[in-house]
Amino acid sequence: MELSCGIFLSNLSLVIASFSQAFIQSAELTEDSRQESQEALKTFAQGLIDEFLVVMESRLTTEVKEVTQQEAEFRETFLKALDRLYRRLMAMGTLMPNTDFTTLGMTLISKITKLDAELSLSRIKQCYEKSVKESGFELRSHPGSSQEILGSILATLVGQMKSGLNKLQDYTHSDYHFSQNSEFRQKMAIVTVREGLVVESFKYLINFGNKLMENGPCDSLIWLLVAKLYLDIEMGTVAYMVNSVEADYDIKREKKNTQWSLTNVTEIISSFNSTAKKLVEEFVSSQGNQLAELMKDAILNQDLISSGKEPIGPQLQMRKVIEILTLMEKYIDFIFPDTDPLAYIKSEKSSDSSKRSYSTLPSGGLTSKTGPLQRPNWSNLDPNMSSNIQKLFSEKVEIFGEVGFQKSAILMSIVKIGLRVSLL
Repeated sequence: MELSCGIFLSNLSLVIASFSQAFIQSAELTEDSRQESQEALKTFAQGLIDEFLVVMESRLTTEVKEVTQQEAEFRETFLKALDRLYRRLMAMGTLMPNTDFTTLGMTLISKITKLDAELSLSRIKQCYEKSVKESGFELRSHPGSSQEILGSILATLVGQMKSGLNKLQDYTHSDYHFSQNSEFRQKMAIVTVREGLVVESFKYLINFGNKLMENGPCDSLIWLLVAKLYLDIEMGTVAYMVNSVEADYDIKREKKNTQWSLTNVTEIISSFNSTAKKLVEEFVSSQGNQLAELMKDAILNQDLISSGKEPIGPQLQMRKVIEILTLMEKYIDFIFPDTDPLAYIKSEKSSDSSKRSYSTLPSGGLTSKTGPLQRPNWSNLDPNMSSNIQKLFSEKVEIFGEVGFQKSAILMSIVKIGLRVSLL
């Protein structure tokens, strides 16, 4: 920066001043000669400045990447150098009429601020992906710590976003001359900070959730964990971060801006909710299909029709199904617990189309030629859930329906998909 501002621009300023004094300001020259000399000087200076700014952009791009990883004092030195370059370009503009080197300098600074925001966004992505990956192992080893895991991911995410915002706010310090340009401040506030960092961070999270489902097999509990995280973000984080930026940079949503549009906060919140629903549905579909395959194998491998003996309890394969459901219930309960103790009953409350009973159980229970049959052993499951599962065999139920954000709705949807194999 010392070579550029202290030597190149200073020498160029001396050349411009000397040329102007000799070939433009001289009283002996005609008006046509002055005009011709002025155009020649402008072409000469403009060509050198264009080449100079290309070199400076390459150099500053490298430096801003290094500065983001250094202490605050290095960042302050970098910004002072950037301001010095801007002031030099302003000074050169006063030496030459009908030229505006200031605009070129402001364009360069805007590119640097945009790159700084992109680097902050990249760090947010890296930290988030690392946190989500580590959360899968943590959840499997310590299921009861799901709320702490969610809180840690959210705190890390918000912390990284605030760190990026604080670094970008350094560009608006009143000591820097370029920060006093109103168009620069407005464009930076909307395009670089609000849209480029905050909104893009939220859009990345939404896209991450969608790709999580598209990329195929992974730890299925991650789907539930990310879904719960998105619901937490939807509840207040989006509005909090966007409102903070708008307050700090004096951005008015109601003010119509023809240059730069503002992303609607309601759309972002709605996208988080819809993505969370898709993640839960993907989890239900995946687990339900695995359960269905297990039950299908149990039915095909056991010739129940020709068996001469009445079953006295769940077969080995069905006991495995119950064990899987019991473990699954524990994991789901830590992420999406039921706030209502009667949630199972309410989640399966029959609609008008399902009140027709297909078979009813006698008050004395099931009987056979050899005596009463024992009911399935659901002792390891929630009593309301086991009652609900038995009801699936006596009433018409909707297998593929909307899934709510609670354990009862999620688990019963998995059971219904698993039991559909008995209809095949």
